[in-house]
Amino acid sequence: KKAKDMKLYMVSLWHQLSVNGELQSVKLCHCMDVSSFRFFTRSTINEHMVFGCRTLSTRVEKGTKQSITLKDVPVIFHIYVRGDGLLCIAVTDNEYPVRVAFVLIQRSIEEFESRVQGRWKQITKDQTSADPPFLKALFDEFQNPRADKLQNIQCQLDDIKGIMHQNIESLIERGESLDSLLEKSTDISNSSKQFYKQARKANSCCRSW
Repeated sequence: KKAKDMKLYMVSLWHQLSVNGELQSVKLCHCMDVSSFRFFTRSTINEHMVFGCRTLSTRVEKGTKQSITLKDVPVIFHIYVRGDGLLCIAVTDNEYPVRVAFVLIQRSIEEFESRVQGRWKQITKDQTSADPPFLKALFDEFQNPRADKLQNIQCQLDDIKGIMHQNIESLIERGESLDSLLEKSTDISNSSKQFYKQARKANSCCRSW
C-alpha cells in the first residue's frame, strides 16, 4: 500500500491508575483526524475512538504492546502500557503498518515525558488538551509518511518487539459485553449509541463509516 492510502486517525496518551482498588484511566492529551470519514458520522467515530481507548487502556497489562481490533469497527487500536502506568494509543486503519504505529507510540511517549517529566503522575482527571504542538507535529509526520521516512523508520523496528494481536472480546471480563460497556459509557452520546445499534442490526457498520 502507498503511504497516502494508510490512515492514522488518532494518537493519545493516558494515565492508568488504581482508584479504590479499581483500574481506571484518564486522558492526558490527544490528536485526532477523522476527516476521511463521512461528515455526518465524524462525531460518532470520534466518540467511539475515545470509548475504545478508555476501555482498552484498563484491560491491557502493564509492560505489554498489543494491537487490538473491535468487531464491526474498521480500525485497529495499537497500545503500549508502561510499567508506571503511562500509556499511548495509536488508532489506524487496517493498512497502516503495525510496527510503524509502535514507533509513533514510542516517540510520542518520549516527547511527552521530555516536556512534563513526572508531573503526569499527579493527574487524576481527564485533560482537555487536544493537538498539543509536539503531538500534532508527530501526528502529521506519521499521517503521511514519505517512502524515505518509512525506510528510515525500519532502522528503529528492532526495538519494537513482542507485539500481541488480539480482539477486544478476548480482553473483556466474563459477564461483560462490548454492547453493555458501550451502553454505560459516558464518552458516547445517546445519538451515537443509537447509530451503533442500528448499524450493528443492519450488519453494515463498516459500510456506514
